[in-house]
Amino acid sequence: MRKFPTFLDQIVARIGYYTDPDKYFFTDRLNQIPFFQALQPMDKNALTFHMELKTYISGAVLQSPGDLPGHMMIIVKGVAVLYTMVGDEELKIEYFKRGDIINHTLFLYQKPAVLNMKCVTDCDILLLAY
Repeated sequence: MRKFPTFLDQIVARIGYYTDPDKYFFTDRLNQIPFFQALQPMDKNALTFHMELKTYISGAVLQSPGDLPGHMMIIVKGVAVLYTMVGDEELKIEYFKRGDIINHTLFLYQKPAVLNMKCVTDCDILLLAY
């Protein structure tokens, strides 16, 4: 048992007091997922230290059928599309934009993707990995 909290523990505990719009954006998005709704605010704040912001260029493939997602994605900037191939043509199913959460169910239950997804524009995406 630790007698004193580590520096990281202190930072995680204090981040809840910040009035940073990015923190509110992130916690608001997590609250949209039933699995994360039960977490205490401090635990949600701690997740911010495990997020990675990655930039993808237009046309970058985010997932292909059969891929096992290694992370959940939250779009910060840009547009992505979920689609399937019908012959040689793409049948677009859904577009994702800022604030949309991608792959949370597949990520949490470790199920393979069944559809294609790619960036329509350059995208900044927050990644939460195991």
